[in-house]
Amino acid sequence: MSGIIESSDRIDVNESIYVTGTLSVGTSLVEAKVSAERLGNRQYLSIHNYGPNTVFVGPAGTTTETGRPLFVDQSIDIPVGNLAVYVVAEQAGNTVVVQELG
Repeated sequence: MSGIIESSDRIDVNESIYVTGTLSVGTSLVEAKVSAERLGNRQYLSIHNYGPNTVFVGPAGTTTETGRPLFVDQSIDIPVGNLAVYVVAEQAGNTVVVQELG
């Protein structure tokens, strides 16, 4: 099945507009996106922490004290639209997989 999906989690998400990639996360705040620019018409964002440490997710200005913890091997799915979401960690050398759907 392709095309428009209608559910309570992802209203009007076109799953044929989908990009995925890895992102290195350290002690500096970094935006969760696959390329230099967010996916045009992005509706939905998924972040999976491959570790080796906890990363923290939130809006601009998020810190390790204010962000939502995303433990190793945990994922978060966010119907954010085109809003920016950021990740940061207490230590360098972490990898997350970011998936954007339009």
